[in-house]
This record gives sequence, C-alpha cells and structure tokens, in this order.
Amino acid sequence: WALRHPEFFPVEVNRADYEAILRVPGIGVRGAKRIVTARRYGPLSFEGLKRVGIVMKRAQYFITCSGRMLPGLRCGPSSVYRYLTGMEQVGPSKEDQQQMSLFDGSVRPV
Repeated sequence: WALRHPEFFPVEVNRADYEAILRVPGIGVRGAKRIVTARRYGPLSFEGLKRVGIVMKRAQYFITCSGRMLPGLRCGPSSVYRYLTGMEQVGPSKEDQQQMSLFDGSVRPV
C-alpha cells in the first residue's frame, strides 16, 4: 500500500495518529502501540524507535523524527520502490558473480 500511495509519506512519528503509523512498512500493531505510548514521555528519535523495538530496515524510508529523515539516507521514491520490491539488486551483479570450479586445470589428479 505504501509504495502505491507515496503522497501519504513520510509520516512524522511524533505527531501522526495510530492509523497513519500502522501504514508504515515494517511497523506492526505492537510497534505502533509502543510508539504512541513512548511519545507521551517526550519526542522520539531514531535511536528511541530502535529502543522501542522498531526495525528500521523498511520503515526508515517512510518516517521522519522531528521533521528529519534518517541521517545518511539518500534516495528518491523510485529507488525505494525498486529496492523494496526486489527489482534492484543489492550487492554484486550477476555478471560479476562466477561459479568456482573444483577442477580448474592447475591441479593434477593423483
């Protein structure tokens, strides 16, 4: 849903209602409840979200804390879509990968 409706994101975790937080990929029912409870005691930071138990792997692209994205996160909506749907491969490309051979010709059989 989040990838088809980018107009609803990013969500400010310190001000958003429970339903908006639930729509963030990677934040479930328990995580959303924890966020709502934790922000009663003060504003949440990204470290605070990790302490509450939010896994930032998917959520980092869709949330802000105090109006700021996760530091060091540089990507546009299209690259987020490609990464999260698996269309963009992370790591070496298939052309760079090569099957190792047990018999490469340099070792003579005994």
